[in-house]
Amino acid sequence: MKKETVEILSNFAGINTGILIRQGNVVRVLSGARTVFASAVVDESFPKEFAIYDLPEFLNTLAMFKEPQITFEDNWILIKGDGTSVKYHYSSPTVVVAAPDKNPAFRGDPVLEFALSRAALASIDKAANVLRLKDVRFDGETGQAIVFNRDKSGNEFKVELKDCKGVGSALLSVANLKMLPDDYNVRVDDVAAHFVSPNGGDLTYVVVREQDKP
Repeated sequence: MKKETVEILSNFAGINTGILIRQGNVVRVLSGARTVFASAVVDESFPKEFAIYDLPEFLNTLAMFKEPQITFEDNWILIKGDGTSVKYHYSSPTVVVAAPDKNPAFRGDPVLEFALSRAALASIDKAANVLRLKDVRFDGETGQAIVFNRDKSGNEFKVELKDCKGVGSALLSVANLKMLPDDYNVRVDDVAAHFVSPNGGDLTYVVVREQDKP
């Protein structure tokens, strides 16, 4: 399995530790609360559909091998290398939250559009951790991302947004911003914010908006 695929799966494990991987080269994951969806086109094709209940465990198993050779059998994945092997059994698909086989459709006209740089995304995450903030409002009227707490406790952190269009706003939970470090083009509809990497558009995250109440 290629390094880039492992990196994507490691990120997706932060969204849900269980995953259903379908045949082909598109990997999708859905959080248990169904508030975060992610999709990525990877550089390899999976020959069959299979489920993994504990994705971090599977990735740690792969890391046991310097150059793992992987074979997808009927009921397990055979991992071999350096004279050792692991027979890693598939999970039942019924015990994982399976993502839909298509990306969520964008609803109507955008409420707000902006570019979120890798640096701005990192700043939001760092400010939330340092200042113990839980929410972020992407505000079209001010052209800023405001990191704060809805219950009005704590401080505020603001960062400028690029190429901001529209005067609407979207409230998200910082805990749901589980993207890989990258630049993203963001479009917001009345239900969710859609984050798409401009690097080919092969990496997408959809985050459901929060109710704008304490």
